[in-house]
Amino acid sequence: MTTTTPKNTGNRALNPLAQHLAVGGGLLILGIYLVELFGRPSWWHLLDNLHWTAACMTAAGLAWVGWRTAEARERVANFWFFLGLLTCCIGQFLWDIQVWSGWNPFPGPSDIFFLCLGPCYAAAFLSILGVDAKNRLRTVALDAGAFSVAVVTITLALYLPRRGSTEWFPLSVLVLYPVVLLAAACLGLILVATLRLRWQPGWLLTIGGLLINGWIWMRWNSLTLDNALADGTWLNKMFSFTTFIFGLGAASWRTTPTERPEWERWYEGLLRLLPLMVVISGAIAVVLAWTLPGVPPVARTCSGIGLFVVAVLAFARQSLLLNERDELLLAQQAVRDSQLNYQNLFETNQDGILLLNAQGCVDCNPSALKLYGVSKPEILGRSPTDFSPPQQPDGQTSSVKAAGYIQAALAGEPQLFEWRNQRKDGTPIDVEVRLNRIERREGFLIQAVVRDITERRKLEEQLRQSQKLEAIGKLSGGVAHDFNNLLTVIDGNLALLSTPGITAEERAEHTKEISGAVQRASELTRQLLLFSRKKRLRFSQLELNATIQQTGKLLQRIIGEDIVLQLELGPNLPPIRADGSMVDQIVFNLTVNARDAMPRGGRLMIQTSVEMVSPPELAGTAPSPYVCLTVRDSGSGIAPQHLPHIFEPFFTTKEVGKGTGLGLAMIYGIVQEHQGWITVSSPPGAGATFKVYFPAAPGGEPIAVVAEPPTAVAGGKETILVVEDEAAVRKAIRQILSRLGYQVLEAENGPAALALWSQQPAAIDLVITDVIMPGGMTGYEVANQLRQLQPLVKILYISGYTGDTTRHDTTLIEGANFIQKPFQPAALAQAVRRKLDKVS
Repeated sequence: MTTTTPKNTGNRALNPLAQHLAVGGGLLILGIYLVELFGRPSWWHLLDNLHWTAACMTAAGLAWVGWRTAEARERVANFWFFLGLLTCCIGQFLWDIQVWSGWNPFPGPSDIFFLCLGPCYAAAFLSILGVDAKNRLRTVALDAGAFSVAVVTITLALYLPRRGSTEWFPLSVLVLYPVVLLAAACLGLILVATLRLRWQPGWLLTIGGLLINGWIWMRWNSLTLDNALADGTWLNKMFSFTTFIFGLGAASWRTTPTERPEWERWYEGLLRLLPLMVVISGAIAVVLAWTLPGVPPVARTCSGIGLFVVAVLAFARQSLLLNERDELLLAQQAVRDSQLNYQNLFETNQDGILLLNAQGCVDCNPSALKLYGVSKPEILGRSPTDFSPPQQPDGQTSSVKAAGYIQAALAGEPQLFEWRNQRKDGTPIDVEVRLNRIERREGFLIQAVVRDITERRKLEEQLRQSQKLEAIGKLSGGVAHDFNNLLTVIDGNLALLSTPGITAEERAEHTKEISGAVQRASELTRQLLLFSRKKRLRFSQLELNATIQQTGKLLQRIIGEDIVLQLELGPNLPPIRADGSMVDQIVFNLTVNARDAMPRGGRLMIQTSVEMVSPPELAGTAPSPYVCLTVRDSGSGIAPQHLPHIFEPFFTTKEVGKGTGLGLAMIYGIVQEHQGWITVSSPPGAGATFKVYFPAAPGGEPIAVVAEPPTAVAGGKETILVVEDEAAVRKAIRQILSRLGYQVLEAENGPAALALWSQQPAAIDLVITDVIMPGGMTGYEVANQLRQLQPLVKILYISGYTGDTTRHDTTLIEGANFIQKPFQPAALAQAVRRKLDKVS
């Protein structure tokens, strides 16, 4: 996993305490300088060390403030800066004691503390590199090592001439002074180049101070070795100056990466030239060692060895650079290949692909342009909802629903759903949409792989229709049996009604039996029409228990007598927002599958319940109420290798000609359209269990089905025109309405109705017309003709079909302006009275 270090956004201003320390320390040092320069008192020798002591104390204080106020990622480095300056301050105190006491050994206790400054600063730089450049530690180590060896070689070449008489231990200490400081400065420069730091006072002062201090130490030691160093030399003042610089650098240290590409290129060039620079430095050291007079052989030998070591390290560093370059070239080639492959897939994909940001579409492929029938300038910057109708088939607003999918995709949750789009010319298209979040340099982008499934939806509708018709064909035998039973009940009770001498109680009993048989026949007809109906999804509040109870008898006919159907319907289910015919289709297909899995009979259980669950794609979120439909059979079950594929289109385990492989695929699609999901489990030898989850309708209260109490039927004195081609039905309607007090006019078709109207238009208060009639005019056409003559005419439609009502007029509402045949007299009377009492 890659983590990104937050960038600092500027130079760190000095802390107020650091400002006071800097000003106070600077004034103190300046005062000592002035006194020494102009006063030259007898104790000037003491002042010569005091300004250095004041500088060390001020620098240590500034470093301490920088450490305490540093950010977390820089605190370790600031601690090492403070520790280095603190040891330097301790060394200066020891030196003051040596000066006051006149005890001046070399090397002495103070020298050990002075030597700690370089290593502490090197540790500070390494701590930063260890955090921010772990993948470059090898190259940094080689660079720092080569630079340090080059510095040691040059230092030896400059120190050792004419100084061969100095003992090796004091000489080593003197050499270490500048070596550790200059090596730390080299490491700091490598740090700056490696991290591509912004130009700022912190590291400029720190690295500059190391370079100046190292040079001063070299000069100091050279004079010391030549016995030419006098007390109070200007070098002491330079030490104070550089020490004060160290403190300012530590207090304002920042590791802020640059955002300027030209500086990044400059840094990269510096790192690439570094091996050559150190080799040149080693060569210069060799030239100095072999050309300067009085250089002892040991110095020449050391310079040669140093040049060899520098060359080996530089070669190794250059090899790493070449490897990095090769890896970079390979990575760049891989990126180019990936981009080319992506572009080919993007341009040639048969599905429409769109890239979107918050403002709209930023790019699309040719298939998307073809899908929506637009040119590229017409789609760029447009929102997905610009190519959608105001509402989706489920009734939800397109903009609101699209926003939900987009927000989920932006949160990193891939989305797959079906959607209703429309082309530029307004033609509706059904599409399947996949949404995925991608990360680009400018931020996160989304909509979308879009696949046109309009033809697939048409085929699915045709298949569903054909399966319904096939089911009706299979049901014909059972239905005929039911109707024969009902007709036997009706005919038998009618015969008993005409028996001489029957009592009033017996007459009422026979009438009740006839009425019940007619009601059962009406319900059976309604169920058959429900299965054969063809229409688009029409969502409404649906009570699942009532739906299953209505289809229960048909399901028994489908599965046969050797399979026991058991219903376990949970009490007080909340309603669901669904299309009733689609729910019937789900129950029908699952029932047929269960029947085929039990060729020798068995048990089929259909259950309903309420469960508090979370959708699979939102696992871990707060659960919400879902109505669960469970269909469980005791058949042979589903093989484990088939379970992952059963919802795939055209996948079937049945023999050729026994199944299409689309039944469960259609169920999956229907459930998706209802914002639900379906699961299946099939333990070995224990049948199969399908669970379908429907979201409970928002704000829906539990529904308890109760019988409505009978209400009194009101009549009237109005005149009603009945237009019905079936004489028996027309007669029955006339008798029902006449007994309620209405004046009834009859017409067998549309032309006859218009003729009656022309004779007495003002006298007719209501027209009851069948929808489908012979004579060249439908009920709709009769109504349109009458509305031209009288715009406020009241129309009540009746029909024995359902397909025609949605094909011609989608405004029919049963019980308000439409009655489905067969109907009870009370239902007709209530609809007539309701229509007559309506204002318009």
